[in-house]
Amino acid sequence: VHLAMSLYHAVAVLVIALLVQVDTLSSCVFAQLTIKSSHWTHSGEIIMDKRLLRDNKGGDDRRHTDERAGSFVSKVSNLLKDHNSIRWADAFKSDDFVKEKFKLTGLSGVALTGHKNYKYFEKFVEIKKLNQLDAWMKADRSTFAVWRELGLGSINTWDDLMNAAHTDAFKLYQRYASSSDNYAVINAGLYGKPIPVWSSDTSWTERIARMVSWKANNKGEPQIMLLLGFDKFSPAALEANQNAKTYLIYWLLKHDNSITPSRQNTNDILKRLMELEKLPLEELVKLKNLPSLNEARRKTNFLLKKMFGLEELSPKEVLKSDKIQTYKYLYDILS
Repeated sequence: VHLAMSLYHAVAVLVIALLVQVDTLSSCVFAQLTIKSSHWTHSGEIIMDKRLLRDNKGGDDRRHTDERAGSFVSKVSNLLKDHNSIRWADAFKSDDFVKEKFKLTGLSGVALTGHKNYKYFEKFVEIKKLNQLDAWMKADRSTFAVWRELGLGSINTWDDLMNAAHTDAFKLYQRYASSSDNYAVINAGLYGKPIPVWSSDTSWTERIARMVSWKANNKGEPQIMLLLGFDKFSPAALEANQNAKTYLIYWLLKHDNSITPSRQNTNDILKRLMELEKLPLEELVKLKNLPSLNEARRKTNFLLKKMFGLEELSPKEVLKSDKIQTYKYLYDILS
């Protein structure tokens, strides 16, 4: 009993130290600790001497004390692993480095995902991604710059997009693009910061990737109208940069009930986008005019009027508006 209680006291001291100054401790410290007849492994688990494991003559009190000590040690070990997963993510350590620390090197499939340390590795990966997203956001990186930084700049064909759709890089880009779109609108509303709009030099691949993100995140029409510069570009510019066509493709994708939120995946969205993107504008307009989309068109027309400040004007005042030409151009295509 005395040995187990001494162990319990020693572990309690370690926990206090961990909580007071957790950054000063590492797995190496715990790995090197020796407490009387016990020792710590690199995974932080306590291993009792064979003599102690065999000798269970101390009765229920001793067994219960040992169990409490073991449970406490396990909690300390888990706390340390949890802390390290955060610390290494903040330091942008490599996946291989962390796998080695968590004894996951060389594992795959069920052997990897079923390992007791896998959840800590997952936490490390997710926090590192969030840290990277935050760093890009603070640096005000453009989505295209992030696209290239993630090694996606070589994507030029539909096959390339299909192959990249399930990569970690593509998924991380999708998350950044969605956050970037949201912050652009928020910053415009709160601070009057101009919204970065698409222009004629926006690459084809990024247009497609962004539309995938919009569909997956169910982006609203007003937000997309602003991102495409409907309130800034002239009809000629909207035709030249193909932003009106881009919007119509997204509009048809958004209202495509065959791709529901519960069923959609990136490949499904890409396949439908490929079909729509290959159609000329005239064919897209025909699809838009289907009777089943009457109510959706009415709502889009209302949003256009509201964006241009025309919804409360009289017919005569509407005709005098400097936005009437752009509105009419978009109305013919979208409403």
